[in-house]
Amino acid sequence: MKKITLFLATFLCIASVMQAQEIMLDFRTEAAQTAVPGTTVNEDTECTMDGYTFTINNAKISTASYPPTYLMVYSNGYIDLPVADFAVGSITVLTGESASKSVAVQLIDMSNGETVIEEKTLSEQGTEFTWTLTGQTAGTQYRLLTANNKNAQYQYIKMVAAPAEGTLSFRDAGDVAFGVGLNASQTQEVEVVADGLANDITVTVSGEGFVTTNTTLPATGGTVSVDFTGTTAGTTNGTITIESGSLSATANLVGVTAAHEGSLSDPFDTNDVTALNDKTGNTKYWVSGVIAGCASNNGALATTDVATNLALGTAEPYVPVQLPSGEVRTNLNIVDNPELKNTTVWVYGTIESYFSAPGVKDVTDFSLDGTNTWSAIESVKAVAGKVYAVNGHIVTTGNGESVAVYNLTGKLVATGVAGRDIKVAAKGLYIVKVGDKATKVVVR
Repeated sequence: MKKITLFLATFLCIASVMQAQEIMLDFRTEAAQTAVPGTTVNEDTECTMDGYTFTINNAKISTASYPPTYLMVYSNGYIDLPVADFAVGSITVLTGESASKSVAVQLIDMSNGETVIEEKTLSEQGTEFTWTLTGQTAGTQYRLLTANNKNAQYQYIKMVAAPAEGTLSFRDAGDVAFGVGLNASQTQEVEVVADGLANDITVTVSGEGFVTTNTTLPATGGTVSVDFTGTTAGTTNGTITIESGSLSATANLVGVTAAHEGSLSDPFDTNDVTALNDKTGNTKYWVSGVIAGCASNNGALATTDVATNLALGTAEPYVPVQLPSGEVRTNLNIVDNPELKNTTVWVYGTIESYFSAPGVKDVTDFSLDGTNTWSAIESVKAVAGKVYAVNGHIVTTGNGESVAVYNLTGKLVATGVAGRDIKVAAKGLYIVKVGDKATKVVVR
């Protein structure tokens, strides 16, 4: 029982000191006359007053002008102030009524090799003088040293905690959003803004799938890289917390994981696109869906087909797909390729808003069968002079290799041998395989 009582008493004492934001040594009180020797001490002498411990040398309590009494510190004498559990922002003294008007007093940081912070000349009697401190840390030992051949008189010495420790926040308020395919990872940069901090910044991240290697930042702030790996379809929540001294800030982390990988063999569906909209950054994924027509605002279908976009899905809201100019638009638009309507297509692009709805933009590749990609098929330029179209015929050159002609849906529409013209039934884009090489040909 005694051990428990002692522990509680010690804990309460520590807690009261920790909570204090000011230390006052008032030498005008009767307590000071009891705590501090009334005759000059010429060696380090520890004193305790009002629960605070300090050390004096070449000093004494003086009642010569009582009331009030004061601490007299002679030439080269000093007082080592109590160690505070807070960062000290200022130290103020009230000079005695008969103090020298030319006493030089140095404020010294004893925790840093007796570094002189600032010397002041206390030029008035019965007047407050204040040393203002910046960038200090809790637990620092300070000394007030009488630095010339004059005597200092202190009616009181007051140590006050630094004002607010500056500012600490995230650059952009709000959630930090992640969007990934199943079992994929994404990194987001989170900017920390700080000003006037005395301590470095600690960083902690919580939540399944969220990690960071930036556990600390300098007091000036910086950027934290947060990684998210999605192993389960759905939404995962976490937090990122930054702390410096008594300041802290927290931001929510929201990770959305699709039900599919977003690969050609396991592409996103329209539901995945909706869930991941504007969360995947510049990462490109494969998306598959039925071409229902062309896009209008808010996931609706346009009443007129155009060459610049597609709408994927089987019901509203449809996923709009931007068709950039070039081969993607030429080969996929349903104005020039009406046979593609109501067929399934695979497109490779970014997941972002388009026509005020979750969509796919910056498409750079596509597939019509989920196996062969357009970028993998050798271009016409690469085999110039080998396969081309003239007057509705496909012309091939070679040595009798077998030739197979497919439309964009992957259906075989004609066969032949290299070196002989092959007629096709309609204009359009075809894939011509000569032996083991495939070529794109437009028949006009």
